[in-house]
Amino acid sequence: MAKRDLDELVAEYKQEPCEKTINEIFSVMEPYIQYWCQTQCYLPWEKEDILQVARIAVLGAIDRFDTEKGIRFKTFAYKTISGKILNYY
Repeated sequence: MAKRDLDELVAEYKQEPCEKTINEIFSVMEPYIQYWCQTQCYLPWEKEDILQVARIAVLGAIDRFDTEKGIRFKTFAYKTISGKILNYY
């Protein structure tokens, strides 16, 4: 199965939410989540907590994302995740 575009997956999920689509979104987003958390986590013992904060932020970003605005989901998610991580600290 070919990897589908993240924006396409989010648009599909917004139209018809299902567990399969959300799992695909997370499988595409996980490397980004790992990288973003690695760059913003300064205390090694808090890495797992930061990862969970970021994963929860992705769920919030999916709910708030507007496909009509013309912005890519990855950009929107990055800003949302960064904000949630800063709020965590």
